[in-house]
Order: sequence, then C-alpha cells, then structure tokens
Amino acid sequence: KKGGIAMYALKEAIGEAAVNRALARLVREHASKSNPYPTPDDLIRLLRAEAGPAHRQLITDLFQKIVLWDYGVVSAKAAATQDGKWLVELKVRARKLEADEGGLEKEVPLDQYVDVGLFAADPRTPSFTSRDVIVLDRRRLKSGSHTIKLVTAQRPAFAGINPYLTLIQRH
Repeated sequence: KKGGIAMYALKEAIGEAAVNRALARLVREHASKSNPYPTPDDLIRLLRAEAGPAHRQLITDLFQKIVLWDYGVVSAKAAATQDGKWLVELKVRARKLEADEGGLEKEVPLDQYVDVGLFAADPRTPSFTSRDVIVLDRRRLKSGSHTIKLVTAQRPAFAGINPYLTLIQRH
C-alpha cells in the first residue's frame, strides 16, 4: 500500500510529467539488461534528478524512511464579508514523526507543502464528488500550530488538511 501512496504523493508534489520521465528513463536504462536488475535505489536516483533539490527530503521520507505525518484541524470558523464572500479561518496543527524498525516514533522537523481543503459536503461520504470541493490549496507548514485564512464565494461545511491522505497520516 505505501508504494502507491508514495508515488501519488510524489506526483502531486512534482507533477505527473516529472514522475513519468523518471519511470521512462528507468525503463530505457534497464530495458535490455538482465544483470544487474534495477533496484529501488535506481528509481530513487532518477526521481531525485527529475524532482530537484527542493523535493529531496520528501523523496527520502516517502521511499527511504518510515515517516508519518500528523495533521489536524483544531478549529474552523467562517464569517461573511462585506462583499458577500466568506472568510474562513482554520487553526491547524502539523507535525512529522519518524519511526525506527521497532516502531519507536520520534518527532522530526516538518517544513513542507500540504493540501488544505474546504468542502460543501463531507469528503468521507460516498455521495461526495469534485463538485463539492470549494477550495483545495497547497500551504507550506512547519511543525507546530498555524492559522490559515482562505476567502471563498461559498460557505464551506467541512474543512480538512491533507484531506485526500496523499501523505501517510499517523491516525
């Protein structure tokens, strides 16, 4: 399961074209070889080359370490503005945990972009569709508490951080 989630998270961070270029290069480099076979390190090297230094830590976290993210919306409030829009204020918490082989977790510094979403309906329900997405925005978060303000034309009913679980959540 983790491999698919990791590839999706990387695609969201660096773009589908960059991931596809790395995969195509892996195939080209190893297409006619039987020994040595490609290894995960070969793929990671090519993903890093496509992603660039800005995404080095994310690739390490996704593919070489046991990392869990712990995001949560602590409170959310929406207030009507004078121009008929909605000012939404989210108080969120963010942290990153690294686990060793025995499962012992320790908090490590977080500094990364994460999706923040506002929705007209509950994203956990089967009736939820893309029409229910009011805002989906990427915000840079560091470890700790944050206040995020968003302005929308529609009053949201639900808010979430990492709403599509592109980063593996602790809970």
